[in-house]
Amino acid sequence: MYFLGYSIFTNIHDSQLEQFTIVTTGFESFSFGSKVAVDFIIFFLTDHAIYFTDHLNPYLFNVTILHLEYRLCPEHPLLASVDDTVALYHALLRNNISPSQILIMRDSGGGGLSLLTIQTLITRQLYVPRGVIVLSPWADLSGSGPNTSQLSAGNPSVSPLLGSFEGFSAIYINFGTAEILEDDSRRVAKKAEGAGVAVTFEEGLHLMHAYPIFFPYYPDARNTLHNINKWIQAIFDK
Repeated sequence: MYFLGYSIFTNIHDSQLEQFTIVTTGFESFSFGSKVAVDFIIFFLTDHAIYFTDHLNPYLFNVTILHLEYRLCPEHPLLASVDDTVALYHALLRNNISPSQILIMRDSGGGGLSLLTIQTLITRQLYVPRGVIVLSPWADLSGSGPNTSQLSAGNPSVSPLLGSFEGFSAIYINFGTAEILEDDSRRVAKKAEGAGVAVTFEEGLHLMHAYPIFFPYYPDARNTLHNINKWIQAIFDK
C-alpha cells in the first residue's frame, strides 16, 4: 500500500512542512517518514480526485491536504477502506496532530466512507475530527431511498445513513438537485440534525453529482468552494 501526502499553502511558509510519504506492512503500522508541523489538515479520502485537490489553492487555503489512497473493492473487502482511514487517523494522532486540527473530506462513495469513518471512531471511543465535508455522499448502500432504484441492494451494515450520528463531528453537506444521490444527502442532514449535530446544508439547483469538482468551468462550483472555505475558517476559529 502507498499513501501520498503533500501541502497546499498560501500564507504559511513551505519550510513549516516537510514532504512525507507513508508506507505500511499492516493496518495499524502507519508512521510518518518525517515530522509534520502544521496548524490544520484536511484528510482527503481519494481514489481518483487528486486533480481536484491539487488545484484548490485559491479556494481552500492555509491548510495541508493529505491524500489517502485507500484499498478498493473488489480486490479487497469493502470495510478495508475503513481500516485504512482509521489507521492513518491513528498515525496522525501519534504524530502529535490533535483531532481538533483535522477535517475529513470526500465526494460520492468516499463521502459515505468519510461518514462511516467517523461512526467507526465513535464506536471505538476515539475522539472525532473537527468536522467532515461530504459532496454528494453515497450514504445508503441498501438502495432504500426513493431516488435509488438504479442502485443494487447493498449490505445495510456498511451504510452510514443507517448508523448513528450521536456524538458526530460538524458536517458540511453539498449535493446537486439533478443527481441520483440527492436523497441520500437530504436524509443524512435530517438524521444528523435530529441527533443534535451541527449541519451546514447546501444544494446546487439543477446541478449534477459532485459538481464542485468542476470549479474551473463554471461559477456555481466556485461559489460552493468559497462557501466551504468560509465554513472551514469559521470552524477552525471556534
